[in-house]
Amino acid sequence: MSFGLVIERREGTGNRISLEEWKALVSSRNDLQIRSAPYVAVNPSTQQQITLPVGEGDSEILIDGQWLPFLRFRRGALITEYDEEFETPSNPIRIAIAQIAKELGAVIGTDLGDDVFEW
Repeated sequence: MSFGLVIERREGTGNRISLEEWKALVSSRNDLQIRSAPYVAVNPSTQQQITLPVGEGDSEILIDGQWLPFLRFRRGALITEYDEEFETPSNPIRIAIAQIAKELGAVIGTDLGDDVFEW
């Protein structure tokens, strides 16, 4: 079963992350950008190409010279799917998530409950 990571300010820690605040943080870093291209996937059964729209706060991260999907902005929080590679402390995406959470005064939790990662 997969689950999502949620970077958010929880009750008692301040207000929600605003889209403007998120975009300002992204623009302050050379390794992040707001995504403009839609997501493209291929249906494995039919080989038909599927195009999904990009959200206005979806971002990309630059890893080894390649722009990869990163965090998506949804209702005052940043979300991404959990990846087992995040268990490695030196994983560059994990490091970036931890830096962003710290800068925003937010916690890294899951969409399954109250768990918090101490990265």
